[in-house]
Amino acid sequence: ASDSIGDAFKFAADNNLREVANSPNHLVYIQGAMPLMSRALMLMTRLGFEGPRFDRNDTNGQPAQTQTPSALLWDMVLSGSEQRWGVQYALGVYNLFDSRWRVPVSAEFNPVTIPQPGRTLMALASVTF
Repeated sequence: ASDSIGDAFKFAADNNLREVANSPNHLVYIQGAMPLMSRALMLMTRLGFEGPRFDRNDTNGQPAQTQTPSALLWDMVLSGSEQRWGVQYALGVYNLFDSRWRVPVSAEFNPVTIPQPGRTLMALASVTF
C-alpha cells in the first residue's frame, strides 16, 4: 500500500491494484489407478478441487474484477488392452458431479468467462496391426 515497512509486514495492499487474473486460489488433485483384471481392465480416477479465479479485468479503468465459482471435479475411466490382438479400449465419465463452472479468458474473447462442460462421456477403441 506504501513504501512503509509496516505495510509490508501487514501485507497491506494498494487499493488501486487488483488480483492476478486466471490464477486459482487453491488447486488440489488426487489421482490413482488400480488393475481390476491385470491389463485387461484398469480403473483410473481423479478427484480435484479448483478454487475461484479472478477474471481478466486486472487494471484500473476496466469493469470491477469478479471471481468465478469453485469447482469439485471427479473423473473415472475404465481402460484396458489385449496385446495379442493389438486392441486398446477405454470408457470414462469426466466431471461425474456435473459441476457447472467457468474459467476466465483473455481479452481476445468477448465474454469475460467461458462455461466448461458438465458431465461428459468418453469412449475409445483402437486396433494396432
